[in-house]
Amino acid sequence: MQQPDAATLANLRYSLDDLNGIPPIGQAWLPYFNQGPITAFPFRGNSTYNGLAVELSRRFARGLFFKGAYTWSHNIDDSTADVASTLLAPRRPENYDDMRSERASSFLDRRQRFTMAWTYETPWYSHSQNRFLRQVLGNYSLSGTYIYESPQLVTVQSGLDANLNFDSAGDRAIVNVNGVPNTGSGVYAIDRLGNRLDFGDPATVAYVAQNPNAQYILTGLGARSTSGRNTLPTRPIDDVDLAVKKAFSLSERWRLEVGAEAFNALNHPQYTPGFVNNVQFHPGLDTRNNLIPGNPMFNRSDLAYASNARSIQLFARMQF
Repeated sequence: MQQPDAATLANLRYSLDDLNGIPPIGQAWLPYFNQGPITAFPFRGNSTYNGLAVELSRRFARGLFFKGAYTWSHNIDDSTADVASTLLAPRRPENYDDMRSERASSFLDRRQRFTMAWTYETPWYSHSQNRFLRQVLGNYSLSGTYIYESPQLVTVQSGLDANLNFDSAGDRAIVNVNGVPNTGSGVYAIDRLGNRLDFGDPATVAYVAQNPNAQYILTGLGARSTSGRNTLPTRPIDDVDLAVKKAFSLSERWRLEVGAEAFNALNHPQYTPGFVNNVQFHPGLDTRNNLIPGNPMFNRSDLAYASNARSIQLFARMQF
């Protein structure tokens, strides 16, 4: 977190050049596979899920209906994604010989979810003998949904092969336990004399945080990370959808319905990696810059994800 003194620097045992000369686990296989690394997907993932769900429905007179549901749950695993399905959760472990350190709240964990839906079938003139009043002023349906969902947890990453095992997919960050929550910092490299070096210089013996008050520090090449999986919360879902529908009775058998649906009806900006109308997660293949400490986009959901702006769709349906 601060520049080491001369005595500390002089006693550091390894430089980055020394670490690059130590064969990583598995390197002995390289001559037999055209000098390329081996990628394997063994069946050794583990997960547990605990949850509590409650639901309440209430139907009132004259066409009004309410339904509410709340779920508390905790999903824990040591692996979630496989292949390159998302950049928000690394597809391979940081250290494939230490799966215990991968155990954490899952990328799929949604701790709390509350949903309230309502429907109002208007009673106005729906049974009127006057055909004009019945067809113009009757048979409307108004409905809406409110959804709140806890933030999705994503993994803070170094974005480079910090542990020098030929795989940057799972390399995470260093945690400063006294840092300001959810802030990040880059680092600069120094040699044994305390001189600043270019990143990746073989003479590097240490890294110094550019912002010592940040919670997450970039893990430099050859350094050891201390953070776990899925520790950074994104923004929650807080969404209101509205719909209106009008039905026309054309005959005893034929019925025409037309209407409109407004998703995120209040146009409330929601910069989340998920879709606000369901529990699917965004694949996140565009960038992971918002997960790398020191990057200007770090923890800036508004720069990484769409705002899920209001959208309106019209529909028509014939029933017979």
